[in-house]
Amino acid sequence: MKLIHLFLAIFFSAQVYGQFQYNEQRQKEADRYLESIRKGREYSNTKNSEFKMNEQAVQEMTDMWKRRAGKKTSAELEAERIANQKKWEANREEREAIQRTTKELREKKAFLKEVAATVAQMNAARFVSAGFTAPEAVGLAMESVGSVKTGNETVREIYDERSDRALQAYTTFLKKEATGNFEELMDLVADFDIAGYTAVKSLERLKKRFPGKKDVIDVAIPFHGINYWRVLGAYTIIDDIVSASAYLLAGETQNAEMNELLKSWLKASPQLIEKIYGDNETFEKLLNDLIKKQDKEFLHHFALSAAIALPYYPTVLKRKTKEIPSLRQLFTFDDFEMIRRYNKISGIQAIEKVRGMAFMNNHFDFLEASDFEADLYTEELKKYADMGDAEAMNAYGLHTLKGHTKDAKEAAYPYLKRAADNGLPYALDLLAKYKNLKQLGIDNWGIYKRVLEFKKEFNEEERVYLRSGSNQTPNFFGKEQPFTPDRKMKIPQPGKPQDTIYYYGSIKNGKADGYGYGIDASDNLYSGYWKDNQYNGPGKLVTGDGHLYEGMFANGKKNGYVYYNYQKKGDGPFHSGLYENDKLVEKGKKYRPLTGWRILADKEYNWNFSGIPANFENMRRRINADNILEFKSTDDGYSWAISDVNNYKPAAYSFEALYKIDKKGYKNGTCGILIDIDEGNGKDKSKLLYMIHPGKQAFCLRLYNPNTDDWIYYTNPDPENGWLTSNFFRDYDNWVRLDKLGDDIFLYLNDKLVFTQNISTSGKPLHNFAGIGIVQGGEVSGTIPKIIFK
Repeated sequence: MKLIHLFLAIFFSAQVYGQFQYNEQRQKEADRYLESIRKGREYSNTKNSEFKMNEQAVQEMTDMWKRRAGKKTSAELEAERIANQKKWEANREEREAIQRTTKELREKKAFLKEVAATVAQMNAARFVSAGFTAPEAVGLAMESVGSVKTGNETVREIYDERSDRALQAYTTFLKKEATGNFEELMDLVADFDIAGYTAVKSLERLKKRFPGKKDVIDVAIPFHGINYWRVLGAYTIIDDIVSASAYLLAGETQNAEMNELLKSWLKASPQLIEKIYGDNETFEKLLNDLIKKQDKEFLHHFALSAAIALPYYPTVLKRKTKEIPSLRQLFTFDDFEMIRRYNKISGIQAIEKVRGMAFMNNHFDFLEASDFEADLYTEELKKYADMGDAEAMNAYGLHTLKGHTKDAKEAAYPYLKRAADNGLPYALDLLAKYKNLKQLGIDNWGIYKRVLEFKKEFNEEERVYLRSGSNQTPNFFGKEQPFTPDRKMKIPQPGKPQDTIYYYGSIKNGKADGYGYGIDASDNLYSGYWKDNQYNGPGKLVTGDGHLYEGMFANGKKNGYVYYNYQKKGDGPFHSGLYENDKLVEKGKKYRPLTGWRILADKEYNWNFSGIPANFENMRRRINADNILEFKSTDDGYSWAISDVNNYKPAAYSFEALYKIDKKGYKNGTCGILIDIDEGNGKDKSKLLYMIHPGKQAFCLRLYNPNTDDWIYYTNPDPENGWLTSNFFRDYDNWVRLDKLGDDIFLYLNDKLVFTQNISTSGKPLHNFAGIGIVQGGEVSGTIPKIIFK
């Protein structure tokens, strides 16, 4: 018995709650609850619910709680807490002696649990005598049996007044129940409502005494009564927390009574389930009880509240109901409508929330439908598809194709057609496989695609899909910002509707002018520069059958130097040549585009790293095992590495590289690509350098003659400042590209044209091409993962 008294003294404590902090917490909780009542009432199924609340009652309850919160100042509440704390501190010496004794027993965890449970049962007597039910009395006693582990294996006790405050409040309530005023009694209920069952019974009695306040009390009952399912008491034994709710401790009769109330509360305010779900042990027991009794009506409201109010539908609910065929489909279409409206989501998202998985792994993986329980709620999915939900049309069409619905596979295509009509670009991938498009009213598949794309402004999710590549929709939609009406237009071709060009890009004076994309019904795609609605300037044309032309265009035709490939999909050898009005008048030799460092650095192309002068000790270049060139420079001078590309002398070429600069340690370094030019002016070849300065977001083009040490600055005649800034830089990772087409040089930065130069007045030195290379100067380091020459 002495040992029991010893532990009674040890565990007569719990977690600290200042009265002021407690009231503040309760007020926030009340505000959230009242908001959920309004929201829940809006979407509850009132036909099956007798639980009704009016707006005036809700407002009155709100005002009453606000008045209650302001009855004492925070200073007064803190003074009360300190006074109570001092009373508890008076027995410090006795407690410290107990702690020393306790330390010797810390390893006897099982024994401690048994003793603590005994202490809780003994301590429960005072709560039972006050009028609380036995399950609640034990829980309240557990709040008085607590310990907290601190450093150095000691036990620190902390004072908690929650259980004592509830005891005092209920004792006072019983004394004043027949004479106290309404607000005073409601304040007392709020102080002992951790005992939810007692709070409900007390409020029911108040309804009889204050019939005019019935609606207000009906608002308050669920708020206080829900604590019956929440953790009522807990104590800590060394590292273990033992907790319990009244529902876990009560018998079947009392639980059945409270469950009936809970069912009506959830109909009106589904967000109440949030307060239960946090206590998983109670939540699972309640679910098990409902399943055991096959109470489908309550289980339906329970599941519906979870689907409406919880961020994620509980896995335990899905798992346990799945095991019983009669409970697999608890929801009706009306339920999904409530879930949809309450959460402001689409119909298909409402169904997917309950299923716990998407009908498709995501709506863009058009061949990856989720087969697990594929038939679950597909009829409801069909209803949303018939109501106009484009995502539902797409998902239902795919599941029908896979045989997961009751419809024949042929029925899938009208749904996919409607999904595409509603602007889903990824529905086209499935629709394209249908052999009889005319049955769906599609006479020309190419025109159909182009019209859909033209009227659509793609959202970010669709743009990610397009960037990943689609054989039906051009992926430039994923590279540019959405093409709003002022950035797109149709360019008709008289008498040839199938040749209408759908243009996206820069528009001036109502015409395509500047950089843009044009695509027709035959998938012929041009990207480049335009003037007066025609191709004009440097550009790239990829035909629907895969041929590639890249170079100079004028008046909508190939005019000037172009390199091209007649093989489908860009395979096979390339040519370069001179075109006039789409006719090849001068043909160059065959070549293959050079891609990657292994090709450029092998013996065939004689990549020469010896371009680093001997006195430049702090220069480094090497190709690593991943076929990526690493470079580093810590010297102010320039150095380069050259490949002669088999002494090939093209009149048109394109050279590009991806630079990824290491920001750490970067100090005003420059880097870029260069063209070796044999002007015949000396033993050393001239260098045409396209340089970038990432730190200053600037670039320059200049020609260097090492025989005379002369520089020609094309981007700026001033030799002291040959740099131009550009807002097309992407921090320290940038694509640089130089195109030479005849006498014209074009510089690109991250696929954007930033500078052009005609050098016909210089004696055409650029025709004497001698090789390609990379260049660096100053303090700069990084990698070049990709390099291309064609």
